[in-house]
This record gives sequence, structure tokens and C-alpha cells, in this order.
Amino acid sequence: MVINNLEYFGEVDLRPLIKPKYPKGSTLKRRWWRFHKANPHVYDALRDMALHLKRRGFKKCGISLLWERLRWLSYIHTFGVDEYKLSNSHRAFYARYLMLREEELKDFFEIRYQPSEE
Repeated sequence: MVINNLEYFGEVDLRPLIKPKYPKGSTLKRRWWRFHKANPHVYDALRDMALHLKRRGFKKCGISLLWERLRWLSYIHTFGVDEYKLSNSHRAFYARYLMLREEELKDFFEIRYQPSEE
């Protein structure tokens, strides 16, 4: 089957990422929070893609699906720009934060226990 018209998840803001300074010994959670504060457009893109899937009828989603989609789009649109790098260590924090902040996404992501939650 050939699909000629793939539905796009909408506009995605692919501004270059700002790499924040991380104090020595920062926890993964603190590193994520600094990254998030420096790059709020990453949250916006993940939220918009997640809401798109939810409204299309998806009951659950793995954050990795959206993360890799964002990586793919950034690779295509910012080819050769080394500054656009998304760390895998931020994914779980974004999934939890999206479900906390967006009522429509409550329980949408499949999550696992994380030691930093203690």
C-alpha cells in the first residue's frame, strides 16, 4: 500500500535548542528542568503532537513515539545544525509533566517507576 498524503501533526517549532549550564552533580530531574525552562518550545511540540493523537482516538502512547518524531522532523529541517539534540534522559520527565499539566492527557503515556520519583 502506498500512502500519498500522510497527515502531519501540525506545525512544530524547530528553533535551535539552547543548551543550559548544568551545575556539577545535578540530578537528571534538575537537568531536565533547566533544559525545559531554556526550551519551552519542546514541551509545546510534544503537547501538540500528543493532543493530536488523543483527539484521533488513541487511548495510550509511548513518549518515545513523539520524541523520535520530533527528532526526525528536526533532522530533516535542521540538517547540519549540531545544536538540535534531544537527550533521551528527558523523555520520561516530559511524559509525566505533560500528564500533570494537560488534563486531556492524564494517563495517556505509558510510564514506569523512576527512582528520582522518591
